[in-house]
Amino acid sequence: MEDLSSAIVKIKELIDALPLKAERVFEYMNDVAKELGVTLGNDAEPPLIERGLVIFKIWREINSINESMEAEFSEDLEETIDRKSPIYKRILEFSARLNVYHETIISNEIYKEMVERFRRIDSVLPPSHFDFTEGIQSLDSSYLTDEIINDTKESIERFKNKEFPETISYCGNASRRLTDKFAQYLHELSGRNCSSSDWGPKLGEIKTILENTQNPINLSPKSRIEWYILSNLYIVLWIRNAYAHRSEIDSRIPQWQDACRKTMVEDCDCARSAIIATLQAARYLQELLKNKNNP
Repeated sequence: MEDLSSAIVKIKELIDALPLKAERVFEYMNDVAKELGVTLGNDAEPPLIERGLVIFKIWREINSINESMEAEFSEDLEETIDRKSPIYKRILEFSARLNVYHETIISNEIYKEMVERFRRIDSVLPPSHFDFTEGIQSLDSSYLTDEIINDTKESIERFKNKEFPETISYCGNASRRLTDKFAQYLHELSGRNCSSSDWGPKLGEIKTILENTQNPINLSPKSRIEWYILSNLYIVLWIRNAYAHRSEIDSRIPQWQDACRKTMVEDCDCARSAIIATLQAARYLQELLKNKNNP
């Protein structure tokens, strides 16, 4: 960037100084080449590709102008080049192109800086729409049912289409099935069964099983993954209930909370939370099922 700026200054000095002897114009053009760090002449090596296409084009044009001057003034370097000379027009066009190249590089540098800033922002502050591809691809129908995976996929598609209430609905379907699968896993592990077929009460029974099962294994420590799965399923249940009962008035809670609950289901972040909680519950229930022989 600095070498190009210096070249622009040097070519402007040349234009302002005209008329000049041809020998002096050659010197100016060579000075421009030196500012850019390139070598002129028929036998000179072109600039390395790492320096960029702009430098190569400038090098080629300086050579072309010098060749034109050599063809016209080689026998008399004392001859004057003024503003009526065809060479003046070539130099003027070259100066204009240098300025265009300079503006292009500045714009490109600003663009690259903006891209880098956005990259840094994204690394600490996720964009408004997550890419859930990796999460959904990690789910395996060998451990989870096709219905769970398909409902989760559908919730993601609805989210992409900004259909946030429908996103929550499909997350609810998937998480209800995950709850059934979780209850089945705990029954096989502890011998204790959930009697309720309703989603909320079944999660309550799962919580009781985790708190009270000591044999054959202690499930009560909150550091166990089972508790993380349960927490995520409760999140989806809460959001799904807000969606399912959004037309009703819940007199048990303050009016402002009831009103807030109804608007939450239209919110992008609320729908995204439902997807994240569903994916997390599915992912770690899958890990439990993979390792059920080593609980």
